[in-house]
Amino acid sequence: MKRIVGGTGAAAQRNRRNRPGPPRQMIKTADSRPRPARAPRPSVTPEPPTSTFEDGEGSRMVRAFHDATAGWSPPPTARWKTDGAADQREATGDWVVCHNDLAPWNTTFTEGQPVAFIDWDLAAPGPRMWDIAFAAWHFTPLYETDQWPTDPFVPRGQRVRLLADAYGLESAARIALPAVVLARMEHTWKVFHDQARAGDPAYQRLWQAGAGDGIRRQINYVTRNRSALHDALA
Repeated sequence: MKRIVGGTGAAAQRNRRNRPGPPRQMIKTADSRPRPARAPRPSVTPEPPTSTFEDGEGSRMVRAFHDATAGWSPPPTARWKTDGAADQREATGDWVVCHNDLAPWNTTFTEGQPVAFIDWDLAAPGPRMWDIAFAAWHFTPLYETDQWPTDPFVPRGQRVRLLADAYGLESAARIALPAVVLARMEHTWKVFHDQARAGDPAYQRLWQAGAGDGIRRQINYVTRNRSALHDALA
């Protein structure tokens, strides 16, 4: 005999507070031990479903895990795979643990809604805006029209605004966001370039496939549309 329970105990409350996305339903089996209920199978998609932008849930998920790590000090022996500190001067504000690769290909969706972020190998301390800029870049997305041919800039500007609204960005951060997006893009181009030259096989494959040229064109796209991006965030 199984019945669905909402989970109101201390463990369930911790689950609601600490886990990005909706709380998991639990079932009670014949031995009265709660176990996670079967849920629709999540999927990973290379392109963001339009529902990602309808209610800002993805942006609220980013805010939730940022808030969960705010104020945490890593031990002095901690080592991180990424270090963008030299390029993060544009990204002011308090530091948290950043995912550093927030994009549709690192997001799981259930019935079109984002429910979790995956692939945390690049996670490291950094300013909130460093993550927000990367998410704006790839979820909006801020790509050239032949790289993302479905719509012109205006709907993308509206999606960036929704991302900022749902995260709760204050005025100064909204004004700074276009500059941080460009700094984030330049940093990513440099990482790809330097790692490919250093002989990293994964980065060499990406570079040979045109990743560097693709990022450079996206930088040009944001540069051309920077004023419109400012207007959308105002």
